[in-house]
Amino acid sequence: MLPNDYDNANDDAGPARPAFERRGALKWMGGGLIAALAASAGAARASEHDGHDHDAKAHRIYGSWHVQVAFLAGPNQGKTEHTLLCFAPGGIVVESDGTGPTAHFGHWTRKEEGSFVYHLVEFNYDSASQKLAQVVVPHIEFTVDADNDRIVSVATLTTIYQYDVSTGALIDTLAIPNVSLVTGDRITQHWKPATQL
Repeated sequence: MLPNDYDNANDDAGPARPAFERRGALKWMGGGLIAALAASAGAARASEHDGHDHDAKAHRIYGSWHVQVAFLAGPNQGKTEHTLLCFAPGGIVVESDGTGPTAHFGHWTRKEEGSFVYHLVEFNYDSASQKLAQVVVPHIEFTVDADNDRIVSVATLTTIYQYDVSTGALIDTLAIPNVSLVTGDRITQHWKPATQL
């Protein structure tokens, strides 16, 4: 789990182990750690325990963001991924995959002290068999600046579930804390790409 438990966090990733402690058992497919693109959220439910729509401060993250994921460890160490992320009412978060054509979906919530947390579900398929090989679940805790136009991660935890493509059986689970630094800028009508990536 992240340093502080957050609302609706019922999943138990187990004790974090050193990253890539078992390289033979787990092939980590990097890419798509976050990012996003979503259509209109529509009429999302305003539930006290789902997305904190009742909280006037929750709207601070609504909208689309250009996100950069700087990998601090693992096979992608030193690389930066550019993605798009969208937060909508009802705890909805959607990301684009920076390395593929798919989108990923998840849930966000606001913590009592003011920071936010989101987690996503990403599917990676074996290129040869086209069968599901991994389910990657990143959890990102982040803060929003006073102008509500920049986000910065406080802590990250990525849990990877590895499957045997021939049998479909779960064969390994690995929790990797703080493998990346996530930053993002709000996309508005005046947004332009940076002159230097």
